[in-house]
Amino acid sequence: MKPWICLLGLRSSGKTTIGKTLASQLSWTFFDIDQLLVEQEGKSISELFEIFGESHFRVLETQCLFSLPNYNLVLSTGGGMIENREGMKYIRKRATCIYLDVSLEILIERRKNDPGDRPRLFGARNIEEEYVIALERRSNLLKNAADLVLQIDQDTSALDICERIRRGCGIQ
Repeated sequence: MKPWICLLGLRSSGKTTIGKTLASQLSWTFFDIDQLLVEQEGKSISELFEIFGESHFRVLETQCLFSLPNYNLVLSTGGGMIENREGMKYIRKRATCIYLDVSLEILIERRKNDPGDRPRLFGARNIEEEYVIALERRSNLLKNAADLVLQIDQDTSALDICERIRRGCGIQ
C-alpha cells in the first residue's frame, strides 16, 4: 500500500467531499491542492490563472505537492492536475490513484448548482462546452493514471464511495 490516496477527476466530481470523508474514516490527513494554493498565494484559483497563466499555475501546483507529508495522506487534486506531467509523476510514486468517473450530465448539474470561483477553461463559451472538451482531453489520461476507476452516479453516497475506495485499496 502506498502512503497516499489521491483522488482524480474533473471539476465537480466530488474529490474534496470524498477526500474529507475518507481521510476522517482513516484518521489520515486531508489536503486539497487548490485550497492549499489559495491559502499559500492569497488569491483565488481564477486570479492565479489570470495573473500567472495555466503553465505557471501548474508549476505552483507541483511545488505545493513537494511540501506535503510523505505518509497517511488523502489528496484531492485540481481537475487539471492530470495534464501536469511532473506533478502526476510525483503523485504516482506515492499514491494509489482513484479516478472518480462522473457522467457529463451529473458534472454539469453539480456545477450549475455550485459555480464557485473557477476559471473558464479551453476558451469554452459555457459550462457544457468546457466539460465536453475536458472529457475529450482528460478522460483517457485519468483512466490510464488510475489504479482504480469508480463509476459514480447521482445516487451514490459519499460513504458508499469511500467504502469502495477502502475495499479497492485493501483497507478495512
